[in-house]
Amino acid sequence: MIDDLKALQQARPGVKRLARKMIEKIEQMQNILKEEAKPAFRFAHTRLQQAHEQQQGHQEDKQSVVREKLADTWTSHGKVTQNIVQNSGGLSNL
Repeated sequence: MIDDLKALQQARPGVKRLARKMIEKIEQMQNILKEEAKPAFRFAHTRLQQAHEQQQGHQEDKQSVVREKLADTWTSHGKVTQNIVQNSGGLSNL
């Protein structure tokens, strides 16, 4: 819109002052909107960071559960193997 006004400003000399005032008003409104939007952007950014950190925490929790289950599985496997060896009379009987 500002570009259109600048083009109009150059095309018609009589419109120059009006176009300049409109450009200034639009730029003022843009600056006001930017300032008013800053707190909302900061809030959204903070919430996004919190969600990301929370998601990473859940991911780490899932990984630790998987590690624990894997460790339990290997421990159980080791106990079963140990029982088989003991019940068969030792490795020499295998």
